[in-house]
Amino acid sequence: MWYLIGFLGLVGIAALVAMVRVVVVQEATAVAFKFMGQFVYRAMSSTGHHFGGDGKICDGNGSKHFGRCWCIWKIGGWVFYLRPFVTVTRYEEQNSPDAFGHGIYVHLGDITPEPVVTAAETAESENIPLTVKFVMTMRIIDPGLWLFRAPKDVNSQVVKRLDAALRSWVRSGDQRHAQAARGNGVQLWSDLIALGCMPIFEKIEQDWGLRILENSIIVEDVGYELDYQKSLQAASKAKLEANASVEETAGRIIRSIATELGMTVDELNAKGPKFKNTPAYKEALAFARDMVKRDRAGDRGELSDIRVGNLDGSSILDQTVGMAIAGFAAGAKQFGKGGGRGGRQGNRGGGNQSQEPPRVKTRDELIREAEEFHAQYGVWPGIDPLHRGG
Repeated sequence: MWYLIGFLGLVGIAALVAMVRVVVVQEATAVAFKFMGQFVYRAMSSTGHHFGGDGKICDGNGSKHFGRCWCIWKIGGWVFYLRPFVTVTRYEEQNSPDAFGHGIYVHLGDITPEPVVTAAETAESENIPLTVKFVMTMRIIDPGLWLFRAPKDVNSQVVKRLDAALRSWVRSGDQRHAQAARGNGVQLWSDLIALGCMPIFEKIEQDWGLRILENSIIVEDVGYELDYQKSLQAASKAKLEANASVEETAGRIIRSIATELGMTVDELNAKGPKFKNTPAYKEALAFARDMVKRDRAGDRGELSDIRVGNLDGSSILDQTVGMAIAGFAAGAKQFGKGGGRGGRQGNRGGGNQSQEPPRVKTRDELIREAEEFHAQYGVWPGIDPLHRGG
């Protein structure tokens, strides 16, 4: 009889031993156990951290396990349990595959995702669509919530909630604000607090056990959307073309000035900076810019006869050249040239009269001509001594 009892005892012990399983909890991971289908126990291995009274991971030394079950016991980093009463939760059973876990392990180390916010518009004063790449640091602080309460696609759900907060931050300033935030996690975190985004982060932690570490969100890169880049390129090209038209128009005006003064363009250019600093040259260039701007904007009105870069047939250009000539002639003496070689100044009837220097118009005459010009065309010429054109 006693032999039978002893035999049955050995069989029972052998069966019990056969039911025992062991899990080695790796550093910076946690493992969750279920008893008869119910989540009852979690164990972790993470230097400098422990489970708090609410089952969340805290800084400091303390217990590395949380929960109770008569058929689960822990020795160091080993956890023993009786199967089939107890099962180890596999990460893929509860969550989609991602960087937060694999196999039976939930990763407790810092995770640094790089969310990208596309077509995020800056402040209403600009409305420039930006693509902003962020980098941040997150950490699971409650493996139970992360595994059993969070949705299976929790990773994508976290990204969606973060996207709303990050877009509101981009919207809070202009593009220079976004560019200046590169690498400045402290300032960005302060901005998010001011914008009232903290409840978003707190909700993620309370519901799903994931913490976004303070001051860890950093702007890594800021770029423009493709369509906006194309518009910038088109604007740059248009500016180059406009500048070319300005120079061409100004060049034609200057050639006319040189001809009227009996000089060549080379002779004028030989004057170097002195000529380019005269009111005649500056006003001619300003006029050319204004004409190109009006022509490209289609704002012609009374100026419909203007052909930018072409003096022929342009009465406004011709009159402006005439006033520029008068201004240049008035300052020509500073070059030691007087009125040039004479050429076509004053009376062009021929003989010695063509050699006479041009008569310098008085200030009152220039003012009167400017007023006549304004009355006829609705704009003040640049040569106006009173600068009433701004």
